[in-house]
Amino acid sequence: MHFYWFLLGTLAVWRIVHLLNAEDGPFDLLLRLRRLAGAGFWGGLLDCFYCLSVWVAVPFAWFCGESWSERLLLWPALSGAAILVERLTLREERLHRQSTPKTKGERMCCGKGRSQFRGGMPTPPSHSTAYGSAPQPLLSRYAGVGFEYVGRTGLTVTGPVTGRQYRFDRPGVRVEVDPRDQASIAAIPVLRQVR
Repeated sequence: MHFYWFLLGTLAVWRIVHLLNAEDGPFDLLLRLRRLAGAGFWGGLLDCFYCLSVWVAVPFAWFCGESWSERLLLWPALSGAAILVERLTLREERLHRQSTPKTKGERMCCGKGRSQFRGGMPTPPSHSTAYGSAPQPLLSRYAGVGFEYVGRTGLTVTGPVTGRQYRFDRPGVRVEVDPRDQASIAAIPVLRQVR
């Protein structure tokens, strides 16, 4: 196998997984697909970049590999490479957000503000981006609304207004959400509003 095919396979796996996992898509079709998947197996798969990359890599490993042993090795290699690309792009996005002042009306290709484009795999908790990674009383960082995760796996939600990431590591975790993100987060079937 040529390195060229590995590189193309990696980028294709990353693009498809990122599209299914983190983007709304045209007319919010992919967002609707994720909501339709709910909290079951398919919903958990679409919520987890790592899991989804494993399964999306299968047909690419089959196509790019020339022998059974090569295909078996390419399968996790393409998944791992896609995960590395995702981590690099998230890191670059965080660095760009920290160094670039926000401008009003900044637009992406789909017409949504850049502040709404905050998908992706879970990021490590930090004081400024992720909240609520363990069962605990509601955080009181701001006068917000609490939500409890009732799904089966972990979940990271990005507030479309603030761009903040709210992390729910496992069922029962409660996180206080900025009031500006409340309406969008309340629409997620696996999150229940708590007092």
